[in-house]
Amino acid sequence: MAKPAETLKLVKVLFSYDAAHDDELTIRPGDIIILLERRFDQWCKGNLRGSI
Repeated sequence: MAKPAETLKLVKVLFSYDAAHDDELTIRPGDIIILLERRFDQWCKGNLRGSI
């Protein structure tokens, strides 16, 4: 049996955020982020133009 296709979850940025740490992304309104992981503490891990 074939493995089911993975569904990408995309989010569109509404507000600007300037990264304060090396493990954060600087994002701007209109950016589209591929959601990789949603964490229990309300933070998410995502891919923006190749940066994670």
